[in-house]
Amino acid sequence: MKHFTLFSFLLLSAFVHGQITFPIDFQSTSISYTFTDFGGGQMSLVDNPDMSGINTSTKVARMIKNIGDPWGGSLLELANPVDLSVNKHFRLKVWTPGAGRKVL
Repeated sequence: MKHFTLFSFLLLSAFVHGQITFPIDFQSTSISYTFTDFGGGQMSLVDNPDMSGINTSTKVARMIKNIGDPWGGSLLELANPVDLSVNKHFRLKVWTPGAGRKVL
């Protein structure tokens, strides 16, 4: 089982009750971050396991990839589409207990 803790997302979409816009930091208490899991992916909002370094936020999203489809994951629906003709770059902060893991 692969275990990834994702601090920020881009290009992930799931059904949410609230206005999720960029940047996504999972700190809002007025937004319901509702994830739609598929193919063995399991996403949840958890306390930050390592509040040092580049991410000192209190909450993060955690992805666990269980047995299932090789492309399994989770979606998070955004309030507005991302215009990739304007926003050509994005950054994703990822923490994993094992060095050299890939985000696919």
